[in-house]
Formats: sequence, structure tokens, C-alpha cells
Amino acid sequence: MSNEMKWVRRNLIALWDGQPYETPEDREANMAECDRILIALHRFQTKGQVAYRRLLGMHGGGGGTSDNGFRDILTKKVQLDIENHYGGNFPQNGYWPEPVPNATPPQLVTEDNPDRAFAYTFCWHAQPEFLIWHRAITAEFERGLQQHDPYFDGCSDPSDRHKDHSALGAPYWAWEGWDGLTLPQTVGNSIYVIKTDKWEKQGYPKGSVFPNPYHRWFSPVSLEGQRTEYFPTTLNSGNTTTRAAAFDDPGSEFSQPWEQITSSKKPSMEYNVYSALLNRNWLKFCTMNADVGGGNLSIENAHNKFHNHVGGITMGGVQGSGKQIDSVGLEYTGTMGQNQSIFDPMFWLHHSNVERQLCSWQKLHITGTAEQYKESVPSEALMKTV
Repeated sequence: MSNEMKWVRRNLIALWDGQPYETPEDREANMAECDRILIALHRFQTKGQVAYRRLLGMHGGGGGTSDNGFRDILTKKVQLDIENHYGGNFPQNGYWPEPVPNATPPQLVTEDNPDRAFAYTFCWHAQPEFLIWHRAITAEFERGLQQHDPYFDGCSDPSDRHKDHSALGAPYWAWEGWDGLTLPQTVGNSIYVIKTDKWEKQGYPKGSVFPNPYHRWFSPVSLEGQRTEYFPTTLNSGNTTTRAAAFDDPGSEFSQPWEQITSSKKPSMEYNVYSALLNRNWLKFCTMNADVGGGNLSIENAHNKFHNHVGGITMGGVQGSGKQIDSVGLEYTGTMGQNQSIFDPMFWLHHSNVERQLCSWQKLHITGTAEQYKESVPSEALMKTV
């Protein structure tokens, strides 16, 4: 086993305030690390916007580009995925995207459309593959952050960005103890102000400002827009991701409550997470699938509740609030409530935390051989499906 030290994924909510620290120097260093993460993601979403949208498209579609080679690779991937994942049927009856404000309206994408791979949902949910599939895309996001890390500006060897303890880790938000009522500044502030002078030589002096890359990003565009690599010139309230109106509007209520107290039928979020972590059985821990999983005490259930609570019913956007699409039978929600949830940058903090929960579960339960803990190890057949 290698003794090489790996990089660390940090709690961004804590770093935002310079925590944890014992000395003023510790706090300054933590705030500089917060700057580093926000600069990297801002660069990824702007200088690297084509690659960033490609990555987003791997979850629920929307990542197409003008590169025919990429489209051909993605089309082959669809063909390999569709039999195991959707029983040979194009997902969502061919309608894409799901109804989220500010995105192109849901349109029927037929199987003979040459760009149909740009509207394909690869992500796995409500199945044992859920955690395994999302682990890989979180790692891809982390690598993208590393590509744009200001710490390595001017480095002669690009591979250094992805090595040892100095590499940048994808941060997380430990939402288990969140009250569900207010969004932290980390995702709620529309702009980010550089906190330290650490990155002045890289072009980001203390006090400089750019859009907070965890607050919002562009919503999915049409297949035609993807093919022409169309991006709006600026972020505004008519072309970006949205969240539940209740976070900002005192007259709105949350459509998907965030349980803070356990009742007889509904566990609190903390109880849900910690109950899942204590369950040694892999399937009971990882999926809420009724046939094999752990239902509302699985980690997937906690994951789903976060998505649905943050998405909720939105107000505003070009479609308005809760608009019904009769031909599709779906209702508009905030971005995090649909398979295009990945377009809301909060997705990455959320799934890095789910990955943290998975790592905690592995450390707790996989302490012996596979023979000793068969129920705690995904089967070979399961691994092959993803």
C-alpha cells in the first residue's frame, strides 16, 4: 500500500470564516484556502466553460459541444449504458430537459436525432449504482478544479496539479446539522470578495470581486445552443439556475420540508444520516430502493431530501412559478429538484459531502477481507454496470 499523502477535501462553510484556527495566522491561511477554491471554480466556469458544461451534461444532459468527436464518443456511451440503465428505452420518454426555470422548455428528442446523446441522463438514482456512479463524477469535478488552481500558476509540470497533499480537493458542505431555513453565505451571496492578499500575483488582490461561483450558473440551453457552444454573455435572473422561493421570499413556504426533529414516520436529517452510517449492509446504506435498499434510512434518502428541499417550488424565471406542462405532466421546480440539478453549483458541495459520508462508512465498516464483510462490499456484477 502506498504511503503517498493525498490531498484533503475541506469544509468550505468553515473555511469561509477561517475555521478551524488557534492563531490569527491559522485563520488567515484558511481564508486564503477559501479564496483558492473560489478562484479555481470561477476559472473553471469561465475560462473552462466548455469543459465545465461537458462535465455537467454527463449527469442529466446539456453538455453538448461543436466537437463531433466528443459527440461520437458520447453516442457510443449512450448505446452501452441504455440497456443496463433503462431497459433499452430512451429515458424520460425522450423529453429533455426536465422543467426547470430559465432553461430551454422540455422538448421531445427522438432516437434518430444525431444530438440525442446531449439529452441523455447517465446518472443513477434509486438503484445500488447510485453512490458508485456519483463518486466518479465528483472525482472528475475535482480534477477540473485542480486544472484551474491558482496555486500552480506558472508550474512547469502540469501533472503537479494532481499530486500529493498540495493538490486542491473538492470542498464539501456538511449539511447534516443544517436548519434548512437559510442558505449560508457560501452559496447565498451573489458575489465573492477575495479575503486575503495570498493570490495577488495571480491577479486576485485582496478585495477584488467576481460572481460567487457557488451561487448560480447558466441553466441548460437547447441542443442547437449546445452544438454552437452558445453561452450567455453575463449571468442574470433570466438565464441562471434557481432555488426554492422560500429562501428569499418571506411569503413562501418550503414545498419539501427539512426535518429537524425525528417523528414516528419521518427521521430528522441527522438521524437519517447517522442511522445509514451505522448500517453495515452496503445495499441498506447506499440506496432507498424498496426491493433491496434501506428506504428512508438510506444515505440516498438524505441526499434526495437535500435536492428536493433546495429545489422546491421556485418563483420567477422565464416560466414563472410552478408552471405545469400538460403534455409532459411535470411541474417546474428549482434546478436542484431535477436531473439537471448539476447545473446549480451547490450540487458539488452536496455531492462532495455525500462522498465524505461514503468514505466515513467505508472507514467504519470495511476493516477486514471481502470474505469477512461480503455484505459491505458492492458485488462484481454491480460494479460492471457502471
